[in-house]
Amino acid sequence: MTDNIQFPDIIYDGSAFPKSCYACGAPAEKGCLFYPFDQISMRAEIGTARCVAFSLCSDCYANEDVFDDVRERIRDIVNRIMAPARN
Repeated sequence: MTDNIQFPDIIYDGSAFPKSCYACGAPAEKGCLFYPFDQISMRAEIGTARCVAFSLCSDCYANEDVFDDVRERIRDIVNRIMAPARN
């Protein structure tokens, strides 16, 4: 998997989606949003919500297992980005 992930503030059109597949790096054909019900796992402040835009190629989109892998990877990235600073 590649690390081409974006955290858009607002999505108005497809320009917020990465151009390559998040799972394999091939040219993307499907824009996807990861919007978890458990917003605490995304480190969202109370009263706010976070979602992540990512893209998949048709082959990866057809693979049902890819979404579990993407979900786990996004949560790992969010935890790494939002981790408290170490002194």
